[in-house]
Amino acid sequence: MVSHALYGDTNYQSGESCEWVIVAPDNYQVEFSFEHIEVEWEEACKYDRVRFYEGELMEASSHKITICGEKVPERSIVSTRESLLVVFETDDTLNKKGFLASFRAIQAEFIDTRYGEPEGPRTLKLEEPIYISFT
Repeated sequence: MVSHALYGDTNYQSGESCEWVIVAPDNYQVEFSFEHIEVEWEEACKYDRVRFYEGELMEASSHKITICGEKVPERSIVSTRESLLVVFETDDTLNKKGFLASFRAIQAEFIDTRYGEPEGPRTLKLEEPIYISFT
């Protein structure tokens, strides 16, 4: 998955708002991992950002995680349901490269209940709102 159609050749455009709905099979969850990210940094990710929601509609789900900056998060993001909504939003100032990411379906039964995550603490489970900004 890439943030915009010209990823790799040009920076993303101002004023973008892109949405992807990732749906896993029944009894599976979505694991989302960044391979590269270069999105305008701001401490609270107010300008350009990648936002994650449970389910398929923003209106029907609370926002859970927002990421911005230029450092690939060390942990994957794992939904608690079978679908994950990814939203990429940009403002009208600085434009950067964007992001490259991958995702896969993982079986819910393999979630480590000690951490609520597959394979322990290397993932972020969507339970509480989190803002992550990396420089």
